[in-house]
Amino acid sequence: MDFDVNEIGATAFVIARFRALEEELDEPLFHDPYAKLFHDDAVAAVVDQMIASDSLVWPTIRYRTRLFDDFVKAGIAGGTKQVISLGAGLSMRLNHLTGQEVKTLEVDQGEVLAFKHHVLGKAGVDPVPSLACNYLEVDLPAEVEKAGLDLDAPTTIVWEGNTMYLPQDSLLPLIAGLAEAFTSLRLGFDYFINNLAGREFSSADAQALTERIEKLIGATWVAGIPNIWVLEQDMPLRITKLGKLPALREDYDNTAPMPGYDDAADAYGYCLAETRKGG
Repeated sequence: MDFDVNEIGATAFVIARFRALEEELDEPLFHDPYAKLFHDDAVAAVVDQMIASDSLVWPTIRYRTRLFDDFVKAGIAGGTKQVISLGAGLSMRLNHLTGQEVKTLEVDQGEVLAFKHHVLGKAGVDPVPSLACNYLEVDLPAEVEKAGLDLDAPTTIVWEGNTMYLPQDSLLPLIAGLAEAFTSLRLGFDYFINNLAGREFSSADAQALTERIEKLIGATWVAGIPNIWVLEQDMPLRITKLGKLPALREDYDNTAPMPGYDDAADAYGYCLAETRKGG
């Protein structure tokens, strides 16, 4: 496969490789039949090094993928009419989890979507509808409407693996804007609990883990949400599920060993929220 990792983002290819590995397990937590389309031997070598170097990386990707797959499935079962993948990257979740009765939209940078559609075209796979933009630089709800979605329809937004790389001061305003714009919204995202913009770490172990992974993927984590409860205090949202990596392990794979576990795992959090009844 010929590609320029720098144009697309190295992490997108790395995550695709991790998802592809799931199909090789005897008891996979999820299925992603398309992940194998988006990596090559060079990416596989990076992922092998990450697995050898850090015990928390692969479990985190496995558990969060299952978490957000379940989140989308539960939304559709509960009446969601639209599913948006915000900062979709090379995820194919909307292709294999949604049907024709649900409208879908992937939002990401134009270069990412163009590459993704090129690869899918070569494989004979139809992409879902997409919106090419930097979602921090546009009126996102207005662009979503232009793309054919209805802000008053029950909507699920999955926002996986994005918040860590965004400007610290952009996170809460973006969430607040979505909560105000959509009449009936379910929002799921993951985040770092520490303020990585200030390079604050819960421990020396957490700092060392962060620095090792950043070096391997060639990207820097810069943001966190130290007080997630502002979603309920300042926004029309109700948190329905909140937790850290150890809780995901309990939910999905509590017999799996996690050698080297320490409080670095407590720096990673996930949040599922929905708009409160009555606004």
